[in-house]
Amino acid sequence: LNGIVISLGLGSVSVMPGFAAFPLCAALKGEGVPFYIIAAFSLSLMNVGIVTFPIEKKFLGFSIALIRNLIALIICIIAVIMVKIIFGE
Repeated sequence: LNGIVISLGLGSVSVMPGFAAFPLCAALKGEGVPFYIIAAFSLSLMNVGIVTFPIEKKFLGFSIALIRNLIALIICIIAVIMVKIIFGE
């Protein structure tokens, strides 16, 4: 559980394009990191935007930006649970 929370947190506060994130995830897998941790990091990296929240707030409004980020985080958590179950890790 700690690994999931840490990877979700790191992914949420990072900003990285996909063409850099996927090789990083491959390198993490090469080091033996479980798939569900990599899924938590990469999904939150692409979907949850703590760093980009001020821009979203400016264009979408505070409540919409907050709801979008919360829904993205919930979807990430559900996907991580599914990956953990499917891969049996």
